[in-house]
Amino acid sequence: MRAVRAALALLLVSPLVGCSGAQPSGSATTAERATISASALVGIRAEIRQSRSDWAARVVQVRVYDDGTEPVVVSGVALTTPGVDGVSHGRPRNPPTVDPGDDRDVSVALRAPACGGDDGAAHVVISLADAAGATAELALVAEDPQGHLARIRAEDCAAAAVARGATLAWGTGVEATDQAGTLVGSLDLTMTPVAGGPTVVITQIDGTVLLSPLVAGAPTAAWAPAELAAPRTAPVTVPLAFVPARCDPHAVAEDKRGTFVGVHATVGGIPQHVFYLGVDDATRGELHDYIGRACGW
Repeated sequence: MRAVRAALALLLVSPLVGCSGAQPSGSATTAERATISASALVGIRAEIRQSRSDWAARVVQVRVYDDGTEPVVVSGVALTTPGVDGVSHGRPRNPPTVDPGDDRDVSVALRAPACGGDDGAAHVVISLADAAGATAELALVAEDPQGHLARIRAEDCAAAAVARGATLAWGTGVEATDQAGTLVGSLDLTMTPVAGGPTVVITQIDGTVLLSPLVAGAPTAAWAPAELAAPRTAPVTVPLAFVPARCDPHAVAEDKRGTFVGVHATVGGIPQHVFYLGVDDATRGELHDYIGRACGW
């Protein structure tokens, strides 16, 4: 089936030929004017991936597979997907060679969100070269087996819907107090209504892999401040208390998402997909320091 899909995609291949018109003598070699053979392209396919460290930056990876028999060099990718405005490009500084049976990732920073419209497939145009320098552009439907693009779109559009009616902002500084021998952290969250915007209420704020919400003196999975769960016409600030969710040092050292809380909201009475609110770098460092103190490192 993959071979069939790739063979069909060859119909969309367009050669990267030099500019029209006569070429100055010696300006291009035969290989540079040539296009990659069909046999080199039959095994090429693409998938969408995303590393956890790239989640907040809205960067995805286009993973290029070579299921054929000849190596290819990937000099760039152009990704078009529902939920993103226009075409997002990835141009690796050092174009990777994909050997037969192997794969390589090309990172793509997604353009601005575009909400509304229908769901659909992700389309990618891959710029390729072979060992002789022959080139081609291969247009494919990129598979997304883990649903990264649908999730990104849902999060983007939920955050945009909330932003029309309210702004959410973290306070400065992590407070830490000793409560019956337990060092409890706290960080303020302020919600400010947008004049003329829809009504926003926050129904739940999830804990993270590093932070367990402390509610009524007990660790739990989420906060649900009553002050945020009712319509507001003026700014309201709530302290979110927490304790470490884990104390193994490597969890902090390798942290990717431990300082991003999941926000569940309704906008104009309509429930939204969860989206994530992260802290700035300074506060992230303070949270990591707090965990070390609370865990006794």
